[in-house]
Amino acid sequence: MSLMGIDVGTSACKVNVFSTRGEPLELATRSYRVRAFGQGRFELDPEQVRDAVFGCMVEVNRKCAHDPVSALSFAAQGEAVVAVSEDARALGPVPISADTRGEGYIKRLALFLEESELFRATGQVFDSIHSLGKICWWKEHQPDLYEKTWKFLCFPEYLLLCLGLEPVADETIAARTLMYDISNHSWSASILAWAGVSEEKLPRVGRSGQQVGRPSTDTTRRLGFAAAPIAVVGGHDQACAALGAGATKETVVYTLGTTECISVVSSSQIQEGFYLRLPSYPHVAEGQYITLIGSQAGGRIMEWLAELLGTDPDLEIRRRLFYEELARIPIHSTTPLLFIPEKMLSFEGGSGTALGGGTVTNIGMYTKRVDLILSAMEGITYEQAHRFSRLRAHLPEITGVNAAGGGTRNDVVLQLKADIFGCPIRRVINREAGCAGAAMIAGIGTGDLVDVRQAQCLFVKADKTFQTSQRFRGYHDKKINQYERLRALLE
Repeated sequence: MSLMGIDVGTSACKVNVFSTRGEPLELATRSYRVRAFGQGRFELDPEQVRDAVFGCMVEVNRKCAHDPVSALSFAAQGEAVVAVSEDARALGPVPISADTRGEGYIKRLALFLEESELFRATGQVFDSIHSLGKICWWKEHQPDLYEKTWKFLCFPEYLLLCLGLEPVADETIAARTLMYDISNHSWSASILAWAGVSEEKLPRVGRSGQQVGRPSTDTTRRLGFAAAPIAVVGGHDQACAALGAGATKETVVYTLGTTECISVVSSSQIQEGFYLRLPSYPHVAEGQYITLIGSQAGGRIMEWLAELLGTDPDLEIRRRLFYEELARIPIHSTTPLLFIPEKMLSFEGGSGTALGGGTVTNIGMYTKRVDLILSAMEGITYEQAHRFSRLRAHLPEITGVNAAGGGTRNDVVLQLKADIFGCPIRRVINREAGCAGAAMIAGIGTGDLVDVRQAQCLFVKADKTFQTSQRFRGYHDKKINQYERLRALLE
């Protein structure tokens, strides 16, 4: 029997089936489009996402009939919220994390609650990305939708509901709503009272790995399962990816994709996270916490450069040629340019394109394309290293980094990051770490896997380790110093 991990991202979903020995068997992917409407509104069609996920399930089930799926679990983007009626219909589009319509409500909450109190209660800091602001916006601007809503669900619960099961959330997803009290393991009565949101409109919160049930016979047949699989409560995609790429107290996980995220696992909430404005909340692995050093830039800036520097009218060809050019850059290349990627994010036309707001210094008559590309890669990594080094000072047990995600295909990128971070970086073979983490949770929840340690031993393998080059440490130390000084002046 095999395990299915489903990763529901911002622009695509992936369904990956694994053997109980951790071997990836089949993978299917479907894309969907983020719709942009101006004034900070970015939405997904929930039914399009559901159909994409179910289409992937059918595809992989057809291919792995020899090793049928016995259990499944979801990893999904946090903060995106679906308003659902009592008959399980989505009542409208889903505002995603990048949607800032709720920013004003979060500012009002900051007048009611000190950020230190919020961090202790929820593990989060004030940010417009969270679900709470989006629900408050609906309550004021679309009161009919609010009244008709039976439950406000994030994607893992919504998809469980679409399977005909109880929409149970886990603590990692619940924490990202900004309404969940991680100390009391319940929805926060004080925050809900401030917002005027009824707890009855929120799902029950369980734990990652908890069994929810099995889909009906009709649903099982329609999705191509040989027998009804056990659905298991999953979690936030970054937490699942950290699990799936081997995050431990000694090893952090650096996921490289459309966004970049460094995930740090610990036995308790990292209080220093508050001073660095980093979320620190319960992990999908029981008894552990996860702290995220996230960047909305990352791959988005590289996509922007691909569009900016390319000449082919076909956008996909422009991107392919750009990444081929990037792969030809000699390892340990240098550039005089300094790139500050601060606030380089927009979703122009739903494409996730990075635009304006950054800073590039030292451009001259002899600046080449490769200088701009290298400086962007450096700047993205300097920003992550800037925050990671401050957190790492309090966590001496950290000795290494595992890298996962689509951005790890390029040796140039990983060698540059190893040189900047000053520690070895191991490239995880299976780039679909979110799917792997969800599959591990499914296996642990059904008893097919003993525990997290055994699951990671089976699932997490590396194909190459990138060592820090001491020869280039001086070059990067000097530029990091320049980066931090310039960044401080721009704040």
